[in-house]
Amino acid sequence: MMGKRGGFTLVELIVVISIIGILATLGIASYTNVQKQSKNTKAKSDIVELSNLVVAARIATGKTFAEITGSICSEYSCRGGNISTAACLSAYTTALQKLNAASTTIKIDTIPKDPWGQPYLINENEGEACCCSDTTNWCCTDNIMSAGPNGAYWDTDDINYNIPTLCIPNAGSHHPNQNWE
Repeated sequence: MMGKRGGFTLVELIVVISIIGILATLGIASYTNVQKQSKNTKAKSDIVELSNLVVAARIATGKTFAEITGSICSEYSCRGGNISTAACLSAYTTALQKLNAASTTIKIDTIPKDPWGQPYLINENEGEACCCSDTTNWCCTDNIMSAGPNGAYWDTDDINYNIPTLCIPNAGSHHPNQNWE
């Protein structure tokens, strides 16, 4: 007569380990997707906050974004591939300091970087003749963007937002809103 069997067979052990492996893989994939969505949401939130600061500074001064910052393209020093340069961060920091000084209602105490550790890119276009789609109307939108997860300037993972203009009629955006849905 055989005694009671104790423990698991090798096949049962392999099945359980396989199930645990599949569940772990699904969990990691889900977690990675949630992290990506969270970072995109954080970037959008920061960009809206920066946009609100721009609007508040324009209203307080009656000036365009470019007149406030003294630049028609603060992001210019960020072009060319590496947005981690000191010149890029300096242009961004200077623009935010000027916006903070001009705004009477909204202030941003710390200079935010995007969730991937890069400066946000600021392009002051309102009143800039060269870049509007209608070159007879200089009323195109200013924009703020994040270079996204890969940190590369103007590609498909960037998050771009056009700030509504004060001038009329609006000639349209310098760049389309991107990854903003």
